[in-house]
Amino acid sequence: MRNLTCEEARMNVGQRIREHREAAGLLQDDLAKSCYVSRQTISNWERNRTLPDIESLKRIAGTFGTTVDALIGDDAPENRSARGR
Repeated sequence: MRNLTCEEARMNVGQRIREHREAAGLLQDDLAKSCYVSRQTISNWERNRTLPDIESLKRIAGTFGTTVDALIGDDAPENRSARGR
């Protein structure tokens, strides 16, 4: 099993945020309000220019009814089994 590089992890977080937002039918402005950030910040996250801080990740997860682990991609079965080694 190959570990993700920081750049790959960053890309996946942005993609997951966008996928969740679109699935929820929210605009970037809507998500920005629930996270107390600007629409531009949401755009930067989704385009992988920056990463959300942990508090923002918790707000995003709460908005979408998911977990921070799911947003950062740490809930995949292969990742869980690797940690147990």
